[in-house]
Parts: sequence; structure tokens; C-alpha cells
Amino acid sequence: MLEQHSEQISSDPIITANFPRYNNDSKQDKYEKSENLKLLCDLANELELNTVKFFGDPMRSIGEGFILEGELINTFVESLREAMKNEGFKKRAAEREKESKQAVALTKRYIDRLCVNNQHPLYAQSIVLCYQREQASKINLKQSDDFLKKYLVELKAHLPADCFVGWWWKREYQTDLGHRYYLILFCDSLLESFDPIAVQNTYGPLWRHITEEQGDYFLPPAINNWQLNLGTEDFDYGLAGLMFKIQCMLMRDIFSRLKLSHKLVRFDMGEMPRLTNATLPHKSADLDY
Repeated sequence: MLEQHSEQISSDPIITANFPRYNNDSKQDKYEKSENLKLLCDLANELELNTVKFFGDPMRSIGEGFILEGELINTFVESLREAMKNEGFKKRAAEREKESKQAVALTKRYIDRLCVNNQHPLYAQSIVLCYQREQASKINLKQSDDFLKKYLVELKAHLPADCFVGWWWKREYQTDLGHRYYLILFCDSLLESFDPIAVQNTYGPLWRHITEEQGDYFLPPAINNWQLNLGTEDFDYGLAGLMFKIQCMLMRDIFSRLKLSHKLVRFDMGEMPRLTNATLPHKSADLDY
């Protein structure tokens, strides 16, 4: 009885291939997969690996016995290696990486300019704007983008005079929160009109008002303090730490990024300030991207 049971267990597949099926036209998927994942899925589908049950035995026959398990795996690996040598694939992958690096460079330049043009230390308030769970599926991308644009205009009017000097945001998507925005507000901290309590009491209620009570917001868990003092040497709360967080958000688009729709951008910032000082601040200029 024990021997029969052992034989039954050994005859069961120990590995089932589960390659995701990539569909670039899927309306359910808001994100574009990386070029590497597209290639992996295309080859897996071509070889019908989703229908194969593996036993972990390279000498075991697959299906009708025309190919061994090890041969199928080797075929897949070799096909993947050859496809990655294709100039078209390498060009698409390089363009995607270049786009993310350019986004980081543009953001760095913008924040450098803000620092140069403001004599006082800047503070960066990080918040996430999103939607209530029961409303998220009802708001499309165009509506959400219109809400954000109106919010940024109204925000400047509601904050203390002249303290709001810039902003940066990146759009993302979660099924239960809808299109969400990682927003950073830059304020001049030493102006007499600057009031951190007023800022805190403004951005949340204003977002709910602009979105007709459909919106929600929260502080990113990674931020332990509500403000990032750009004048400090402390990495967690200084300019270098802020740029590192932004770089991580932008560079992950190499692997998974929102699909473009209505010609709307994935991230944006305030108008690029003109230089008023020829010397850029060394703290961010020396960062290696």
C-alpha cells in the first residue's frame, strides 16, 4: 500500500508552468509590461508552455512523447537568448530606459532651479491623491487629469501668499484607488506667510472639494515627517533623499509603466524657472543618475 502511494505521488507533476499571457490591447491592464516581459510571454505562448506540466525530470517525455522535458526547456532558453540579440528588441529596451533617465534628469534640473532661485530653504510636502474605493472605477483618466489640473490651480490660490513655489507629480494606478498621484509641493519655509498648519489643513479638503467628494488622500508611508527640509544634510529629509525617492519612482517605469491615453503624460512639474544664479546647488548636481 505504501509503495503504491509513493508511486502515485511521483507520477504527479511537481511544477506547472504559469507564464502570464501578455495582451497589449487589454482594457483591463492599465500598465505596459517591460520589453523583457513581452518577449518572455510571447515565446512562452509560442511554445505553449502554459499547457505543459513539468515533473522536474529532463528525460521525461512531454505530451505524446515527441520531446523531452529538458529539450523543451533548452529550446525556450535558446529562443530567448536569440530573440534578445535582435536589434529591434535592443532598441526598444534602450529607448524605454532612456525615457526614464531623461525624466529623472528633467526633474533634477527643475528642483535645482527652485533651490537656486529661492534664497530660503525649501520644504517639500509629499502626499498621495487618489479616490474613495467605491468611486474609483467611475472616474476615467481624462476626468482624473482634469481634477488634478484644477486642483493645482486652486491650491496656489488657497495657500498662504507666495509660499507655494513649485510642484511635481507622477501618475500611477491601483484598482481600488483609481488613478493616483504622488504629489510633492515645494514651499518657501522662511516667508512670514508660510504656515505649515495651513498647508496641512488645505490640501486634503481641497482635493475632496475639487473631486466633488469622490477623492481621498494620504501621506506616503515612507515619509516619517510631513516635511523634507531641502537645506539639511540628513539623507532621509534632505535633497539627496528626496531625489533618490523620485528616481526610484521614475526608473521603475522601465519594468512597468502606465499606458499613454489621450496624450496625457505620466508625470509633470511646474513651469521650469529661469536661472537667476549661474551656480547650481552642488547637493543634487553631484548625484549620479
